[in-house]
Amino acid sequence: MNINFNRKRRDPEREGQMKVRYAPGKRNLANLKWRLTLLIVLSPFIYFLGKLFLALFVAPASGFVMLDTHQYQCPADGMVREFHVEVGQQVDKQQLLLVVEDYELDRKIEEIRNQIDTFTETHIDNAKTENYYKEQVNFAREALTYQEKQFSDIDFLFRQGAATVAEHSTANNLLIAAKTRLSAREHEYQQWLNTIAVATPHEGSVGLVKGLRKKLEALEEEQERLSLYSLSSGQVTEVFVAEGQLVKKAEPAVIIAKKENPMVLAYIEPKNIKRVQSGETAQVELPSGRVIMGRVQSNPGVTGRLPSYLSSPMLGRQRMIVVYLQPLEPFPDSEMVDGLPVKVHFRTSGRRVLDRLLSLFS
Repeated sequence: MNINFNRKRRDPEREGQMKVRYAPGKRNLANLKWRLTLLIVLSPFIYFLGKLFLALFVAPASGFVMLDTHQYQCPADGMVREFHVEVGQQVDKQQLLLVVEDYELDRKIEEIRNQIDTFTETHIDNAKTENYYKEQVNFAREALTYQEKQFSDIDFLFRQGAATVAEHSTANNLLIAAKTRLSAREHEYQQWLNTIAVATPHEGSVGLVKGLRKKLEALEEEQERLSLYSLSSGQVTEVFVAEGQLVKKAEPAVIIAKKENPMVLAYIEPKNIKRVQSGETAQVELPSGRVIMGRVQSNPGVTGRLPSYLSSPMLGRQRMIVVYLQPLEPFPDSEMVDGLPVKVHFRTSGRRVLDRLLSLFS
């Protein structure tokens, strides 16, 4: 009789149980899911505790770079005839920005210029004509003088019997012709003078020309004011008009920002007002990651709504305290852009204590 001793004995207690095999990877995945779920549930509390801890050392604020800007307005009603700048362009002091065209003013200037030109041309022509008549009168007078001398000589010889009657008669005829010629030239000259006086009784007046020139200068000065020039060097940040556009007087035309004295305007929650008094310092974080120091220029005096591009959808446009910071370090030229968003971190009392402790061990 053969007996198999290797055969396993049956366990009645385990016969009704189903065996489920768990792989080690599946157990790790379950643990990871559980941790992620716990992290998601606790994330609001972690965020709240993090903000409380951060508030002990830093008072965060939103802000932007603010340059000294000047808005140039259209000098008069009319059409923009010339426009010489564009957004982002660097301009110099006294650089021409735009020219507004005034049709009525241009018409008046052209009319007065034509009057002056007409008088000048007429005056030149009259002067030439007058010189011609004077020359003719002088020639006739010289010819008469010559004939008078010739007749005197012939008459003396005729009385002495040294000249014939024909010679005396010829000299007399020439003298009469010279007198007639002089009388005719003088008459022509006087007639021309009378014609000029009747045709243009006022153009011979020097006072009229002076009055026209004075009026022209006033109109040209008014026309010069239609040209808009920059008062200082800077960068064009905004343009409101275009060439050929009809504009009204005092309508915004262009904005130019000066880069000499950049500022940082920050918005901070009212509860942190004690941390933003005059002389307090803060860190200004630029979009490039560079951090520069700034000092509060004066005690806060106004509040304002947080700009839409700095506010979050959850918090909205809250009313904040407005703080002006003067940079204590050279501002990067590449980030000296008007309205450029920045992050500002003001120092708290906890941060000051921490800095003092660190200074003791350094």
